[in-house]
Amino acid sequence: TGSPAQAIWAPFRIPDPPPMAPAPARNRCFHGALLFTLSQGLRTTATCTLNAQACPGSPVDWSHHASCMETRRFQNPCENVQEEIELRIEKNLDRKKLPGQYELLSTQHGTCSKGSRATSPHAVPGPYTDIFGFLYVSEPDGCWVTSCSESQVESLCDFSTNFCNMFNLYCNEMDGCESVKHTLNYDAALFGKNCNHGKQCDGWETDKTQCTRR
Repeated sequence: TGSPAQAIWAPFRIPDPPPMAPAPARNRCFHGALLFTLSQGLRTTATCTLNAQACPGSPVDWSHHASCMETRRFQNPCENVQEEIELRIEKNLDRKKLPGQYELLSTQHGTCSKGSRATSPHAVPGPYTDIFGFLYVSEPDGCWVTSCSESQVESLCDFSTNFCNMFNLYCNEMDGCESVKHTLNYDAALFGKNCNHGKQCDGWETDKTQCTRR
């Protein structure tokens, strides 16, 4: 997804292994006034081979591929959030004008989902395959969801593709999306710094209007 790599601003990468190690204070990676410490909620031992920030990894060095990570609070139970996301993957509900192909790679009930999205063979540039993950943490009135999508090839500007890989799996009717079983309601996202791909990409590539482009 995107043009040849130069650099990516993503200082929050935690060491692997262990994949679920708590994020230290220096890895509090969200912009804006609110800092959310992932280690407060991610206490599960099941991982879907994701790290504590839901990132699945890439064969390309961290500084040479595009990625995006976010956390949102949903007003729905985690089981409903996870079911809706996985149903959209199963039904391949890609909103791009040239739909790609979603695939569920692994799942653990109430804990995590891991999947991939391949771009349409007619997409330019392409074709590419991205891998993404979702981690679910229940709370009394909803669900905290941390998700991360990573390109598997050298890339920089991704035109919000990694963000859209995730957004299109949970967005609701207010954002122009069609639900399969559960209409999900969510707060504004807290984005990881790896969603900022630098001045050459016009900064933050988290534009939901790009999620229906070619």
